[in-house]
Amino acid sequence: MNQWQGKSHIDRLGSQWLQVQELYQVKGELEGFRGVRKQHQVNEFTVYNSTLQVKSDILLEKSMAKDWLQFHFQLKGVSKTTKFESRQSFIALPQCFYLKYVPADYCQLRFKENTDYESFGFRMTPEDFLDSFLPNFEELNQLTQAIETQQAYSLSGKGIPLSQTVREIILQMKNCGYTGQLRALFMESKMTDLVFAMVHQIQAQQAFSNPRINAKAKIKDAYHFMQQHLDDKLSIKRIAREVGVNEFTLKKGFKEVFGTSVIQCLIDLRLDRAYEQMLSTHKTISTIAYETGYSAVGNFSNAFYKKFGFRPSVLRNGGGFEG
Repeated sequence: MNQWQGKSHIDRLGSQWLQVQELYQVKGELEGFRGVRKQHQVNEFTVYNSTLQVKSDILLEKSMAKDWLQFHFQLKGVSKTTKFESRQSFIALPQCFYLKYVPADYCQLRFKENTDYESFGFRMTPEDFLDSFLPNFEELNQLTQAIETQQAYSLSGKGIPLSQTVREIILQMKNCGYTGQLRALFMESKMTDLVFAMVHQIQAQQAFSNPRINAKAKIKDAYHFMQQHLDDKLSIKRIAREVGVNEFTLKKGFKEVFGTSVIQCLIDLRLDRAYEQMLSTHKTISTIAYETGYSAVGNFSNAFYKKFGFRPSVLRNGGGFEG
């Protein structure tokens, strides 16, 4: 897809191909610049898959005449978006999900040099959102209220890490080879799967942020304890003792709130810290691997790849933004 350099057209599968220059005003050195968006209409959703490769710093600018709502899955690369009238600015990291509603605004996207970027997602108008099945989800009540009052809304400024389920659904949608009515049915089915998987992650996020019962509050305490003691030799027994629950309650609570085990959550927390250190420090990969709990850099690289979908060397060499 990222090799196509022709004019916009609709392919045999019914997808529209557009060059980024047709969508945005591009500012910066264009040598080595390639940007393509492939999009397909699925009921009220416009499903898109965008790729971008730049050798130098690039700015993309566009005036948004209408309110818009975007469910955005950043697959590769780091981008910085600024919305001037609403005075919002946020950095999108790879392998994270973002849900944004912004009234009509002037938008600017910034990409650092040598960025290899890919995103997937779907956009819709606020009116289509309110007429769809999505407002039936309690987890999206705040979004519904924001649309009704025309207030900018962001689900999570730092993004929600993509689950394996979400990544698999996106891959299936990207690789769909059906045509005609069969393609429409397949894409509609996968869109529904993607929405339910996304809402499941929002549920986990909200359950963590707003525990309703004491048991969930204890799970939150356990999570915070793990965050603050990542360098310790932690065991399920010690974590349970620290927050005042038994081991069974701790393990069951993590499954309910986070959809994963205590140990896997600990591994993910350490890898998340490693991710941040790759961007914000000059520590070597081997040093970060050792501090994350891996004596072998290869094992650390494999675990990092399994969680984020790319090697730590790719992140280190790709550069980053300072927010």
